[in-house]
Amino acid sequence: MTMLALRALLIGVICIVVTVQFSHQSLSPWRWVRYWVQEFVAFVSLYSVMQALPRRWVQPNDPVTNHHVILAHGFLCNDGFWWRFVPRLRQAGLSVSSVEMPGAFASIEEFQQRLSAEIERVSSINPDAVITLVGFSMGGLAARCLPRKQQQRCELITLYTPHYGTLMAYVPRWVGATNGRQMCPGNPWLSGLKRHPIAFRRMLGVWTRHDTIVIPPIRSRAPFDNWAQSGQGHLSASLDGSLHQRLLDWITEEHSQPDGHGTVIKVSKSNDSNSALKQSMMS
Repeated sequence: MTMLALRALLIGVICIVVTVQFSHQSLSPWRWVRYWVQEFVAFVSLYSVMQALPRRWVQPNDPVTNHHVILAHGFLCNDGFWWRFVPRLRQAGLSVSSVEMPGAFASIEEFQQRLSAEIERVSSINPDAVITLVGFSMGGLAARCLPRKQQQRCELITLYTPHYGTLMAYVPRWVGATNGRQMCPGNPWLSGLKRHPIAFRRMLGVWTRHDTIVIPPIRSRAPFDNWAQSGQGHLSASLDGSLHQRLLDWITEEHSQPDGHGTVIKVSKSNDSNSALKQSMMS
């Protein structure tokens, strides 16, 4: 109980520092309390339940439909991070798989290699499948360093990804974490990523102005189309049903399908639906 109280206090301090020092958008007292509580609840849920239980809901041998989503988690996470998101994707008729880090402190390139292998596996089962990658935090960096040819076959969502590094990465760097070193601001690996081509079929970067891990939060703003959240911490993305629905709306809004003659055509929702989606992103 004491450890939980200390963790709640630490998260509260981080939330105060982010709100006062780094965020350009203030929060009302009530919204700040909700921001703090949601981040604490997400931490407890992730590390005591969601990531601790056997993850049978992610089946590596699931059928691959014409639209497949591959999920890539973040630092010190596993497939359990997606526990709330996967059922929503499957209810929409999408097939889902995920990749995990080979080790907690492994390099981001090793994570990227697993992601590459999963893309090839999915494509071998269904060559016509539209593949959408969703990378949370460090998982977004792994997706961005995919080879150009694989990028061109996929769509990408980065979720709270430290595109330009994070001050928090100095903590794992001090204990020898290769991936922590790579995510430190100004690291040569990040400089190399800036020069790496970005060739995905569609791209969206989602970031939060009150990120509790990517600090300053502006460092998670993607170098491509993006939209911002406010009053949400980093880990709360695992439980945020509203966020999950908006991601699903983007994934299913428009995608390519073969027309039966080898030609790829675009399939999209109605204009009314597209307008509603754009309005929700701007709110």
